[in-house]
Amino acid sequence: MKTAKRKKWAVLALLVMVGAAALYFYMRAPAMPQSIKLLYCPAPVDGCGDQNLHVVFASSPAVLKPFGIDVAMAGAQAIHASFAMDGMEMGLNKYRLLQKPDGRWHGDITLPVCVQGRSDWIARIDVETAAGLQRYQFTFKAESR
Repeated sequence: MKTAKRKKWAVLALLVMVGAAALYFYMRAPAMPQSIKLLYCPAPVDGCGDQNLHVVFASSPAVLKPFGIDVAMAGAQAIHASFAMDGMEMGLNKYRLLQKPDGRWHGDITLPVCVQGRSDWIARIDVETAAGLQRYQFTFKAESR
C-alpha cells in the first residue's frame, strides 16, 4: 500500500516537472533580431546576399509548387526562412533549414495561394549565431498558378 502511494506521488511529481519545463519553453520570449538587413534580390534563382550571407532559390518560386532554398553563412548555428505578404496574413510559413555536409543550409519551400491573386512575397531569413539573431529580408515575385 505504501509503495503504491509513493509511485503515485512520484508520477505526479514527474508530470509537474514535465509540465513546468514545457511551460518554460512555451512562455520564454523569442529572440529578437539585432537588426533587419534588407537585401536587393531581383532574381533569387541567380542568388543574392551581402558579404556575410548568400541566398539562392533552386528554381523560380511558384505557389503550391515546392522549390529549394540554399543559404550560406559562416558561423550560423541555425537558420529559419519565413515567407509573408505585406498587409496580408498568409498563415505560418516558417521553415527550419537543415545544414548540409558542405556547410550550406537547405530547405524545401511551398508557398500558399493568395486569395487576392497577389504574387509579391517577403522572405525573411533568420540566422542564429553566437553573437545573437540576425535577420535578412528581401522581396520577390512568385509565379501564380
